Amino acid sequence: MNLNLNTTSKLLEIRRVLSSISDTSFSFSTLNRQYPMAKIDESQATSLISSYLSLISEVKGVISKYEDENGGSNDEEE
Repeated sequence: MNLNLNTTSKLLEIRRVLSSISDTSFSFSTLNRQYPMAKIDESQATSLISSYLSLISEVKGVISKYEDENGGSNDEEE
């Protein structure tokens, strides 16, 4: 199967975005395994909340950058 340059570029861009989100998801999963809610104290919970909020910011940044580069469209129809 041969894809044109535009389609290949678009696929690579979307895969980059999803890969970044996947990496963030891996970080979230790792934190969940290492710091289960039932086994942490208040101080650890506060730190974990901060870490979770940071991960959310990372995902928002990835999505925002994608939308900025693509005029805010999600390109579902392509």
